[in-house]
Amino acid sequence: MRSDEMRTYRCEYTPDRGFRPQAAQRANPPPVRLRVLDSPHVERMAHLRRRRLAARVALRVGLLVILAAGLMVLLFIPRVDAGPDPTPTVSHVVRQGDTLWGLADVHTPPAGDIRRTVALIRAANGMTSALLEPGEVVEIPVGEIPGGNPPGAAGY
Repeated sequence: MRSDEMRTYRCEYTPDRGFRPQAAQRANPPPVRLRVLDSPHVERMAHLRRRRLAARVALRVGLLVILAAGLMVLLFIPRVDAGPDPTPTVSHVVRQGDTLWGLADVHTPPAGDIRRTVALIRAANGMTSALLEPGEVVEIPVGEIPGGNPPGAAGY
């Protein structure tokens, strides 16, 4: 800036005329040329302001996308259950002479495979062998066997 662009004027107050410049100063200051809009500093500040605004908008849009994705995950992914539905079983107390094959034969439908029923009974009870002890309680899964007898239908 030139020195004459930024001049300070001292004013004195008179009751009849109000505030007026002192006699030593010029009454009409020279016009001040404002080059504010041409200044590279102002252009740089405006550019930075636009960039900050764009960054804030991008951040908000990004957060909305992440929020929407989270809601989609919560709504459309099936819920995890504590485990599979418990299979209905029939409790049977083993008597002298009962065999695993005999129990499976009673609970297998006429067209079913007894070997599959034996495997299901062993898996349901955690058996490592097919030997049964008298007095042992065996859970026989009837819901797994297609057309299997309902609980209590075997008479046990």
